[in-house]
Amino acid sequence: MIEKAATKAKEQLQLTEAALISQYIEYLTYQKKLASNSVQAYQRDLQQYSLWLAAHKLNCLEIDQRHIMQFLLFKMQSGAKASSSARTVSSLKNFYTFLQLSQHVAQNPCATIKPPVVENNSGIVMTFDQVERLLESPDLGKLIGIRDRAMLELLYATGISISELISIKCDDIDLARASLTIASKGAKHREIPLISSAVTHIKRYIKKARLQLLKDRSCEYLFVNKQAKNMTRQAFWYRIKYYVQTQGMNGSVSAQQLRKAFAVHLMDKGVGLDQMQYLLGHSARTSTEAYYKKLPKS
Repeated sequence: MIEKAATKAKEQLQLTEAALISQYIEYLTYQKKLASNSVQAYQRDLQQYSLWLAAHKLNCLEIDQRHIMQFLLFKMQSGAKASSSARTVSSLKNFYTFLQLSQHVAQNPCATIKPPVVENNSGIVMTFDQVERLLESPDLGKLIGIRDRAMLELLYATGISISELISIKCDDIDLARASLTIASKGAKHREIPLISSAVTHIKRYIKKARLQLLKDRSCEYLFVNKQAKNMTRQAFWYRIKYYVQTQGMNGSVSAQQLRKAFAVHLMDKGVGLDQMQYLLGHSARTSTEAYYKKLPKS
């Protein structure tokens, strides 16, 4: 009887923990209105934390700073980078702030924990040669290569984010007018002109690769995978990392680096702040001004 009662109590604690995490994710989604990729990152961190707690027969409501430090050490020993650990600290600190406000815990066990120092590569800007090498990496003899080249070309040609890239629907692009419409925050839209190389590679992708990837299936999104579904952030992130490795380039090269290169290279050619703010979709002017600090010194 005692064993059954203990088992039932443990199951109840786990159920409560899962329910609290679920409530928190709903809070982030519907009240804080965070971007879906941010919510997913929080959810992944908390799910991993929950699994670690279960493995150590702990519950999120009954731990202290010592347990948090043990979990972070476990992550680092498992190969987590400093940036990942820093995000985990942020995820847990915000989660326990939520639990504090909802009166589930009296104190935040993460309150005094400082995240690990993350190496700052924000000042690095890809050169024209590096951009060209990355764009030319995909094998145009393969369907996936044709798709990836079109995606990379579009990233550099427009400066859109990877979230915006994978969210492009077929109706959003007008190749005849060489124009792309992007849905920005606050139900706003911005229309971005396309350069000829981007148009060329998107046409090639639509004619030679997209239909073969779909195989008589349908998908409203422009860029699809072999399952006839739209590309995900994670999948394209891995594709970029693959091309970076094949070219022997710096590991910090990413989709964000292409966006940064787009902005800095255009600014270097004299594009104004207002126009660049519109192209990048920044709501705050200060976000765009930060790119000017990365311009090469004359």
